[in-house]
Amino acid sequence: MDYDLEKNPFEAAHESGGSDYPPPARKAAQKENLSVGQSHSRVTSATSAASATSNGSEAFSDQPLNDPPPYGSAEPKATTWTIWGSSTNKIVPGNKSAQAEMTPEQRNLLSKEAELRRKEDELKAREARLAQTTAQLQAGISAVSRQPNFPPCWPMMYHNIQIDIPAGKARGIMIWLYRSWLSLFGVLVVNSIACFSILVSHPTGVTTGATDFGVSLMYLFTISIGSFFFWYKPVYRAYERSSSFSFYLYFAFNGLHIIYCFYMAVGMPGSGSGGLINMISMYTDDKIASGVLCSINSALWLASGLFSVYLYRLSHLFYRTAGLTADDARNEAVQRVAASGAVKQGVAAYMKSQTGSFA
Repeated sequence: MDYDLEKNPFEAAHESGGSDYPPPARKAAQKENLSVGQSHSRVTSATSAASATSNGSEAFSDQPLNDPPPYGSAEPKATTWTIWGSSTNKIVPGNKSAQAEMTPEQRNLLSKEAELRRKEDELKAREARLAQTTAQLQAGISAVSRQPNFPPCWPMMYHNIQIDIPAGKARGIMIWLYRSWLSLFGVLVVNSIACFSILVSHPTGVTTGATDFGVSLMYLFTISIGSFFFWYKPVYRAYERSSSFSFYLYFAFNGLHIIYCFYMAVGMPGSGSGGLINMISMYTDDKIASGVLCSINSALWLASGLFSVYLYRLSHLFYRTAGLTADDARNEAVQRVAASGAVKQGVAAYMKSQTGSFA
């Protein structure tokens, strides 16, 4: 059966007797025909609006607007349009005919933009690789370099000023503090040698040679180890973490260390020091060799004390300029006590007790 294409399919089927379109199919054909007509109306309206706002310039390319397909055909395909504005020309990507109509300046700008984007992508890729490499290096340092390396003869702990202490004034002061602690060990060795010379010289005015030598040997081990843990390790942690509490520990114990240095420089008999008083006794009894050793020892103790005072002053100045206060030290001390296992066990025991006491 032939239908008139100028007529609505529903009407053509109705005039022909409606044998090809039963009532349900007839309604579906009418609804689909109406939707195709509405789509055609919207495309026509959009074309008119674009022409009205183009200020006399062409809104679309020379491609003709296709009529809607007849009933029963495939869906209409989308068409890529080239839109030209009044002030700037915008090329829709993928339209080769529009790119062919560009001026040489526009092609040059487009190529430069593509080159900049390519370089930007390469830069981002390099940054990503650099960040990955840095993370791997840091992970390697934390996994490998944090191994015990001090003291070198018997590694028991990690110690690295170049990595742990921030660069600048803090690192410079910390290096001199480390040298001060090393020099203390050297002075203790010289002091033991001076006391031994007093013991073997048998001066008439000194009867405590054996006591001085024994005490000096005790100092060689106790003072060197005690000074490391009581004032050197706290100041190391203070510069590493900007810890106000660690600075206060250093100020307290290093102050005692300074007093100890001047006490050893005096060199009272029986004190374990070949200092000033023992030096005078050696020269009085014409024990020149022992007197020279005691003179060197006394000078070293005096220099160690003065240098410790200088470093003490530098550390205190750094503490003040860093903005650390006594309240910070108090809060940090409370946090350490609260985080300790003894406090947790005491609280747990108190909570479990029926009488509400720690007993």
